[in-house]
Amino acid sequence: MLLLYFGASRLFNKNGTTVKNAVLLAGSIAFYALGQKGAVIYLVLFVVFNYFAALWAGSEIKGRKALFLLTLIIDISGLFLFKYYDFIISGVLHGKTGLPTGLSGLAPLGISFFTFQAVSYVTDVYLKKVSPEKNFLNAALYMSAFWTVTAGPILRYETVFKELRVRREDFDGVCAGVTRFIYGLIKKVLIADSLALVADRIFKLVNSGEDVSLLLAWIGAIVYTLEIYYDFSGYSDMAIGLGKMFGFTVSENFDYPYTATTVREFWRKWHISLSSWFRDYVYIPLGGNRKGALRTCINLFIVWLLTGIWHGAGYTFIVWGLMYFVVLMFERITGYGEKFKLPKALMHIGTLIVVSVGWVIFRSPDITSAYRYLRRMIGLGTNGLICDTAIRFLLNNTVLFAIAVIFTMPVIKKLERKKGILQIALGILFLICCIYVIKGGYSPFIYFTF
Repeated sequence: MLLLYFGASRLFNKNGTTVKNAVLLAGSIAFYALGQKGAVIYLVLFVVFNYFAALWAGSEIKGRKALFLLTLIIDISGLFLFKYYDFIISGVLHGKTGLPTGLSGLAPLGISFFTFQAVSYVTDVYLKKVSPEKNFLNAALYMSAFWTVTAGPILRYETVFKELRVRREDFDGVCAGVTRFIYGLIKKVLIADSLALVADRIFKLVNSGEDVSLLLAWIGAIVYTLEIYYDFSGYSDMAIGLGKMFGFTVSENFDYPYTATTVREFWRKWHISLSSWFRDYVYIPLGGNRKGALRTCINLFIVWLLTGIWHGAGYTFIVWGLMYFVVLMFERITGYGEKFKLPKALMHIGTLIVVSVGWVIFRSPDITSAYRYLRRMIGLGTNGLICDTAIRFLLNNTVLFAIAVIFTMPVIKKLERKKGILQIALGILFLICCIYVIKGGYSPFIYFTF
């Protein structure tokens, strides 16, 4: 893509963006097709529909509000049909309706991400916060850019519209993008995938009814807590890096969330683009905290219920979302972290325990499995505090676990001061990543599910 992008730019139009955007759009469609050929049709129709919907939303035509609401209904309906229809028919109604199922297997990659992105765009146009993009090429690239279309971050049109029209790429920017991309690749391929092997084995042991120790259950929970961070933040780093290579600014999506001392702070640092989306397009329009304590409670309940549902069609995601609603209401009512504080170390540990418990629920295939695992984490149904299997996992993965814990903290900023050594290390690690990828090892992207 870099060769095509800069080659076409020099050959056809050195300073303009039309050729550049055309190359990136073609590359984005090709990239998406490589992942899921049939879903390309849905993506293209979705982009075309929302392009015209934004033009109508930004015009002064009669019935503008009705058209805007219709657009939201159509966009969300697509998300509902592919992600939640099967769950409601089979899981909630237990197949009693006789209606056919199977749409979830056809769900387009990244549908939750590009749907929310388009909804934010059309909404901002309708509210006159931004002007509609009249150039179809620019609008289509915004909604389908290959670096964000499959797993975010969720881009706001207001942050990129200038770069869609005018941007300048330089050598330093490309180098910065490559470096950021390699950070993400290392996180994903070398750390997250290695952690996944451990987490999956331990969760499988627990879910199969095997006798496990208290220590082993906690090792599994902590390792998955680390895995999902490196998996998703690694993808975000790669998306940010790719955007930089082509002259685009992609907003930060993670800010060392495991350094948080409260759950509220954790959610200000984790999946920032989603948290801010729900704040701006659900919580604030519902009234936020401006209409009294009861209404604030109801608004937060709705936000966290929808947050859980957004992540997946299943009771575990609903419980996961509502767990955070309860914890955040507790922090708000008691003033925990603001008026009421404990020693910082205790607050940090407490936050990590809550988050780890949440990730166990999040990862479990069903409520029964989540309940079984959580029982083991409090010592019920275990075969003691420690077992040989837990010790083996610790001894065999000591270096991996240590690296994973250390780099959840902002130590990379200190390493960046030693540029020469860091660049050599990144080059070597990049080659190792390439070997792993070519070898075709175990590499599930957790957030591709959503």
